Amino acid sequence: MKWLEVIHLRSTEQDPTLVDNILQQLIEEVHRKKGKGVVQLYKRASVASDVALQIRHDSEQVSLPGSKLGLNLANALKPYGMLNHTIWVLDKETADSH
Repeated sequence: MKWLEVIHLRSTEQDPTLVDNILQQLIEEVHRKKGKGVVQLYKRASVASDVALQIRHDSEQVSLPGSKLGLNLANALKPYGMLNHTIWVLDKETADSH
């Protein structure tokens, strides 16, 4: 089953480079450990303080309330602003139509 986690952070940090550096360190650590899931960072086009981490999974089951990786990343980012961590499942009907 294909599913993803979206961790949306609206930073309240006054120094945006601090959050950028922390995000880069977290992503590099994930890639070094070669954990399950593909992690990508998105920055909102119109709001500089908004970022979203997307973790893509392909597994037998969806992990609720999130994967260990997703929960760890969300906990690491909580001190830096408002955080929303959501789980999304690929709609099988639309996935098979392409």
